Amino acid sequence: MYNPHKQLVGFDLHDPKNVGRPRYFPIQKITELADHYVSCDEIMMALELLKMLPGWYRDNVPEEIVQMRKDILQKVVTIKDYCGDTKEEDIQPDFIHYFENFPRSAGIFYFVKELNKRGIEPSIYEYGPAAFWVVAGLKKLGLKFDYTCVCINANADKKAREEGLVKDPDELKNEYKMYICMEVAEHLWHLEDLEHLYRKHFPQDMDIMYITTPYGACGGGLPNWKEHVLGHLRTFTFSEFAQALQKFFPEVLWSFFSYGTLLAFGARNWDRDKEVIDATFKSIEKVDLYEEKGIRKVSFKG
Repeated sequence: MYNPHKQLVGFDLHDPKNVGRPRYFPIQKITELADHYVSCDEIMMALELLKMLPGWYRDNVPEEIVQMRKDILQKVVTIKDYCGDTKEEDIQPDFIHYFENFPRSAGIFYFVKELNKRGIEPSIYEYGPAAFWVVAGLKKLGLKFDYTCVCINANADKKAREEGLVKDPDELKNEYKMYICMEVAEHLWHLEDLEHLYRKHFPQDMDIMYITTPYGACGGGLPNWKEHVLGHLRTFTFSEFAQALQKFFPEVLWSFFSYGTLLAFGARNWDRDKEVIDATFKSIEKVDLYEEKGIRKVSFKG
C-alpha cells in the first residue's frame, strides 16, 4: 500500500560519502523481511532479497545485511552434512511410525500394493533414502519388490546393505521398474539437479517415476530458525512442481495429487498404468491426514 509518510533515515547530508544515499530506506525492514522468508522455508528468496538494495547501498552494503547473510548460510546444511548425518546412519526400527509421520509414504505403499494385486513385483530404484524407512516399511508390511538405491550417506548405505535391505542394481530381476525420489527437490540450490541425478545414476527406461515435495512451508515453517539446521531452500506451488517435472522428464505422462505433500506419478505406458495410479489416488483419499504436536501425519491402515 502506498505510504506518503515514509520513515526518514537520519544521516549527515553534508558528508560526501552520503551523496546518493536513500533517505527513505530503513535497512531493518529488509532484514526483518528476510527473517520471515527463512521462517517460511524460502531461503533462496531471503538471500536474493538481501541483494535487492538501492544503488548507493549496493556499493556500501550495510553490516546488518552482511551479518544476516552469514547467519542464514551458517545454518544451511551442505553436502558434507548430508553425507555425515549421524541420524541417517540408524536404520529405523519403528517402520509404521515413520510411515505415519510422512504422508508421502501413502503414495508409495498403495501403488506397490496395487501392483502386487496384479501380480507385479517392481524393481524399485530410490535416490536419497535417508534412514531407509521406505524399503524397511514396505517389507514389514509384506509387499513384494526388489530394491536398490543411491545413498549419499556411506555409513547408512553400508548398514542397510548389511541388513539385507538393499541389492546391487545388477541383482534386480523384475522387469517393471519404479524410480522414487521423495523430498529432494526442496533441498536443491539448482533445480536442474533433479534431472541430472536421475540421468546420471539410474536406468532411463523406468515404467513409473514417483517424485514428491512438500506443498508450501513444511509444517507451517520455523519461527525460531536460528535454533535449527536448515535443509529446505525453496517451496513449491502445485503448478511450479508440475511444470518442473514435465520439463525435466517429458518421456513420461504425469499425474499429480496434493496431499499436504505434492505427490507426482509419471507413467511411461499411461494406458497400462492409469488404472493403478487411479486406484492409488483413491486409496490415498481415504487416508486420514491430521497433525500432532505440529507434525503432519497420516492415519495409516495397511
